[in-house]
Amino acid sequence: MLDNADAALARGIGGIKIKVGQSDTTADLRRVQAVREHLGADTALMVDANQQWDRATAQRFGRTLEQFRLTWIEEPLDAHDAEGHAALAASLDTPVATGERAAGAERGPDARTGPAGSGPVAERPGRGLDRGPVRVLGDRP
Repeated sequence: MLDNADAALARGIGGIKIKVGQSDTTADLRRVQAVREHLGADTALMVDANQQWDRATAQRFGRTLEQFRLTWIEEPLDAHDAEGHAALAASLDTPVATGERAAGAERGPDARTGPAGSGPVAERPGRGLDRGPVRVLGDRP
C-alpha cells in the first residue's frame, strides 16, 4: 500500500485516497495511521468508506480520524442519506464527501446543494483533484 502511494505521488497525483469501512475499525485506523505517517502532514489524504458505516459509527470513527487531518471522508453513509451526511458534516471538522453516485442529477438537488458545501470536488484518476461530481460538505479551517 505504501509503495503504491509513493508511485502515485511520483506520477504527479496530488493526494492519496484509501478505502476504509471494514467491520473492524481498529484495522482501518492502523492503515490510516500508517499511510499518514508515511506521507507526512503535507500530502492530501482522503478515505472512502464506501457507504459501510451507520450514523453512529461514522460520527465516532470520523472524530477518531480527525487527528490525521484528512482532506475528506468520502461516502461514510448510505448514498441516499442526505440528511445524515449533512448532520455528519456539521459535526466534524473533516469535510464529508458524498460519492459520485449520490451527486448525479438522478438524486435531485439535495445531493448537489448540501449545507456548508464548498462546491463539488472529485478525484480523477491520473489527474488529481478536479471540480466534478463528488460533493464535499463543510470546510476545514
